[in-house]
Amino acid sequence: MKSINQHIFYWKPVRAGCLLLLLAMTAITACKQPVASDEKSLREQQWKKAGIHNYEYTLRINCFCGPETTGPHLIRIQADTIVSVNGTPYIAANSYVRLLKIPDLFRFIRESDARNPFRRSVKYDSVLGYPTSLYYDFDERIADEEVGYIISDFKKN
Repeated sequence: MKSINQHIFYWKPVRAGCLLLLLAMTAITACKQPVASDEKSLREQQWKKAGIHNYEYTLRINCFCGPETTGPHLIRIQADTIVSVNGTPYIAANSYVRLLKIPDLFRFIRESDARNPFRRSVKYDSVLGYPTSLYYDFDERIADEEVGYIISDFKKN
């Protein structure tokens, strides 16, 4: 029969080995590059990787506002700048409608998610990663504060 001291002596190397293994695993995982773990980050990376700076799409805005705001708005973007809306040259200072480029939509998603909305729905294009529809209801107790965007007819220029 083994004495208690023999059992303790046997377990010390095992515990030390387990501790070394745990430290090695921690060091290995700490050296890895951070990986985007959520869909919005992956989709935004997908969009950036596509390197598209000249494009157009139709934007519809779902909100409790007038038809001049809701659209549809055919937005044309050149060099990451809105150049025309519905065939008319676009001057941001003269517009009362907040029109969004694709990077603006990703920023809107991040900012809206940070507000912990009551209801959220976001869908993305499977090839290029841009958002195709967004819907946010920020507070179930407030009527008519919901907002949504529908992006369709996307075309690279």
